[in-house]
Amino acid sequence: MEKEIIDFIVKEVRPRYDENIEEAAKVFLDTLKYDIDEDDLNGLGTRLIPTLDALATESQPLHTLFPAINKVEPYARKVLCIVNRVKYNSIKEEQGGFSPILSALGIRAKQIQRAYDLRNLEAHACKDWTRGQSYEKILDILIACLKITNEQIGQLKKVIYQSGGSKENTFEYINAVIRQYKDKINKIVQLDSEEDVSLLDINAVENDTGEKVARKGSVRELIASIEEKRMILWGDAGAGKTTTLEYIVYLDAKDYKAGKSSKIPVLIYLGMATDEHLTLEDYIADKLNIKLDELKALLKNGRINLYFDGYNEIPYTERNMLKTKRRRELTNILENYPDTFIILTNRPQDGKEFSRIPVFNLLEMDNGKVEEFIQKNTASEGEKNKVREAIDQDENLFQLIKKPLILKSLLFIVKTTGAVPRREGRIIGDFLKALFVREQQEKYDEYLDEERIHLLLRRIGYETFENNKTNSGISKEIIMDIMNRCQKDYNFSYDNLYALNLIVHLGIMDKRDNQYVFAHQSYQDYYAAQEEKAVLDM
Repeated sequence: MEKEIIDFIVKEVRPRYDENIEEAAKVFLDTLKYDIDEDDLNGLGTRLIPTLDALATESQPLHTLFPAINKVEPYARKVLCIVNRVKYNSIKEEQGGFSPILSALGIRAKQIQRAYDLRNLEAHACKDWTRGQSYEKILDILIACLKITNEQIGQLKKVIYQSGGSKENTFEYINAVIRQYKDKINKIVQLDSEEDVSLLDINAVENDTGEKVARKGSVRELIASIEEKRMILWGDAGAGKTTTLEYIVYLDAKDYKAGKSSKIPVLIYLGMATDEHLTLEDYIADKLNIKLDELKALLKNGRINLYFDGYNEIPYTERNMLKTKRRRELTNILENYPDTFIILTNRPQDGKEFSRIPVFNLLEMDNGKVEEFIQKNTASEGEKNKVREAIDQDENLFQLIKKPLILKSLLFIVKTTGAVPRREGRIIGDFLKALFVREQQEKYDEYLDEERIHLLLRRIGYETFENNKTNSGISKEIIMDIMNRCQKDYNFSYDNLYALNLIVHLGIMDKRDNQYVFAHQSYQDYYAAQEEKAVLDM
């Protein structure tokens, strides 16, 4: 049926309008079929396509078809809803008519004057038309629809062909992202970053005197303004790189769901991409539950905001083959998809491995952001004042808590034990111990043996770092093997599955995509150092 409709449109309309006619006709039909969450516009395709089929096959009198085909205004509204939901919502709220819709689409009423004049024609007015009159007016309507289609054809194709019919999968994914991060969002402070202009070889912004000017702002603001559409985000351990990306992905997902953006956010934890047989594009496609060719179309059309976290966390393998493979894949993605916005996080000490991409340093929290963090993460005024007093009196402590991880840990220690440790290693250690204190206070679990779980964590931290040289994902089987050998070496017996579930419950380790990883590099560093010290002492 669709082929017959397209052939009919091309043949009959071409003598009067021949601009990109074949592609426009196809996109016109696909736009009619495209499903959106506006009930009054969604039925447009189910009503209009059969009517067009009747027109192409001459199965009904022309004057009876005109009222069903005379849908230029609702078609224009649907096009705007697809390509610019924000503008569509604004016009809808203001109860705007056809003119502002056309204006938003870049169309002047004069361009489709004949169809514009016919838009409010009642059905009874068609009854006395001759066949020729009916036919001419139907062509006026079709030409108007094709002109509107051609005006927005690029954006329509980006949206409609985004995933080969897997829009339902996209919305399931978006909802899953929102659920995953919503509980932590209210406690996050949005950090600023500043461009490191000393590393720029091209694309530097210059002032009137020719000096390079560093771009600065929140990462979310920079995404909207960076012309290169890619950035490397540098930050030390605990500086907030991962949390920043999770925050941005959450906001992107909320915007997509609300129709404020057509960009699908995807966050890939590079430390979890450990299967050498899979490419990064495989991981992205799997996350979105779409085919690889569908993913490539999305990336090519700039329909994804792509966030790669933890270049430094790619595990070490024989001759470092995995990191070499991932570096090559990242380079290809950066080069092949210029319309896709890409962020890659890394540590400064790992160097700048990707040329021609601006580097931004994630800035430490200033006084205002420290206070905002305290307000968001502590309810007790007494605890707030105790932390404020400690950092006011100790400059070294104040410098430490400019990192979100350290301040979060300190606040938890004060809440749980009342103590105020003042060295970074002590803060991390006391925080991890305080997690067990709180668990015992809340659950009174007689089976919880902090000392034995501490031994297990020490061994996991030590062996994973020794084997991978970083904090990367490991399977449940590997963790169980490490725990079994630890119990044998230290001569004790414990329920490994209980211990692993508790470790994840406490947030010391995360389970992501059926792999396990320390929630922060600092936790792995702490336990690895504890085990190494114990081995040396023996």
